[in-house]
Amino acid sequence: MNENQFKKNVGYSVRLRPPAVLNDGTEVDYEWILQSADTDGITITTHTDHQQVLSYDQIREFMEDPAHYADGLKHAFLHLKVQLRFTALGLRVEP
Repeated sequence: MNENQFKKNVGYSVRLRPPAVLNDGTEVDYEWILQSADTDGITITTHTDHQQVLSYDQIREFMEDPAHYADGLKHAFLHLKVQLRFTALGLRVEP
């Protein structure tokens, strides 16, 4: 993925594909905020105050969702090569 393009997308509300999962395997379709993008990857946060850094090689595609712009935020889907899992110790990245 292109670091410079992600810098332009900071502030977007993104939904993950595949969605994150809870420890029991339940999928949760949370909205995450793209907080930052730098040479190491991107940082996303969610309303649960969980934060995750994703490297660019863990991201397949960024797709805008212009039909969902009604609340004033720009929305998108973040298609990942990995899946985030909520655990008792925080987030874990699974292939």
